[in-house]
Amino acid sequence: MNTKKQLLGTLIIIFTLGVALHGQENLQLLSFEEAMQRMEAKNPGLLRAKKHVEEKELELKTKRGLYMPQISISAEAVTMSDPLHLDLTSVSDAITPLYTTLGNYGVFSGVPNPDPA
Repeated sequence: MNTKKQLLGTLIIIFTLGVALHGQENLQLLSFEEAMQRMEAKNPGLLRAKKHVEEKELELKTKRGLYMPQISISAEAVTMSDPLHLDLTSVSDAITPLYTTLGNYGVFSGVPNPDPA
């Protein structure tokens, strides 16, 4: 019985070595830089870590953006096709008697009487 176990163990080892040696036919020698590039491109753990770092950087940019001042500019322009003419004669006619009456009592607020007569 002991011999059967040893024989079975030997067969398993030979089979495993055969599979391992068959897989080594496509071996390539890589420089350190090439091995690093392949590792960085294909290692799922590193890829997840890079995505996590990118996510945190974007969160930080978003948080900074909330505290930054925002500036906006707005402008309007109005043009008129015809010249504007204001007739203030009626206002002058209403104010002149007031100035005349106040002029009798002196100069108020540095405004002289418009009608010195």
